Amino acid sequence: MSKPTKTIKWVRHIVLLIVGFALFAGFIYFINEESIQKLKEIQWVPAVGALLATLGITSSIAFRWGTIVNALEGRKLASWHQYYHYFIQSRALGFLLPKDVTDFGVRILWLKRSHKSSLSDAGVSVFIDRLYDLMAMLIMLASVIPYWLGWLNAGYTALLMVAIIVGFGYLLVYRQNDLLWLMQQMLNLALRLFAVVPFIRKRLPEGIDIPDFGKKTTVRIYSASILKMGLTMTRFVMFAFALNIMVNPEIIILGTPLGQLGYLFSFTPGGLGIFEAGWYGILQLAAVSTQTALLFVVGQRILTIAVILILAFVSQGVFGLRRNASATT
Repeated sequence: MSKPTKTIKWVRHIVLLIVGFALFAGFIYFINEESIQKLKEIQWVPAVGALLATLGITSSIAFRWGTIVNALEGRKLASWHQYYHYFIQSRALGFLLPKDVTDFGVRILWLKRSHKSSLSDAGVSVFIDRLYDLMAMLIMLASVIPYWLGWLNAGYTALLMVAIIVGFGYLLVYRQNDLLWLMQQMLNLALRLFAVVPFIRKRLPEGIDIPDFGKKTTVRIYSASILKMGLTMTRFVMFAFALNIMVNPEIIILGTPLGQLGYLFSFTPGGLGIFEAGWYGILQLAAVSTQTALLFVVGQRILTIAVILILAFVSQGVFGLRRNASATT
């Protein structure tokens, strides 16, 4: 019974991958020659800036995940570079494999085999890590919706964003139990809303119970989540500069939470095609020209793959050197 099920799952994955490639190819097809030329003339200074921002993003996630694992295990289970290495490798595989496979497969398997972590703790650590991603995205999303509805300008939206972030931080320090309860209510409400979509419903739990890690650890996890979102905004701005796209940075910055929401709804590996469609819609909503929007969505995918593969390659080299050095001592 299990073999046909696995076969069907992989056939479905391959079909979805083909769908993603087809959608992405559609964006490429409609790009004109001038935009293609810009893809060939990448500005390297902002491209390096995007690489550094991506290093910050992946480091923030690795730090958050490592903090969660250590809290669940009650000890430091691995070095920070080990957490980073296995996260960045899973992220690189995520361009071809489903996110659930890379997250709940690669990371959990590594914790269980290399550090004898229990399967339940390993699974809970990845789930909570993704949960805080969702929480940070909802915080940012709540602050940018008034901007996209035309109620607030960029300046007031930025103030609202800071106020919400600081407000949550205050609750974490002084009203942690109340905040954890509020977070559970918000996330469970979000789950019920997202569960309206059939293919998302299958990937979501029925309810969420956020463990209490203590004030200090919770603040660290929260701070890493907010930092990751801020660096994600920075990376997209760097992508736009690298592609010579003359778009007001506020559109990119305040569009990022909506773009990340599109990634949540993606059903293709790495969000291929779906994520681009989300960003294309955001830029069209902001009255950005069609060719500029096409250049951005195609260019950001190419640059994202490039910077992730560079970081994965460097991490593999460093990890291999450290493993060989420890084997000889």
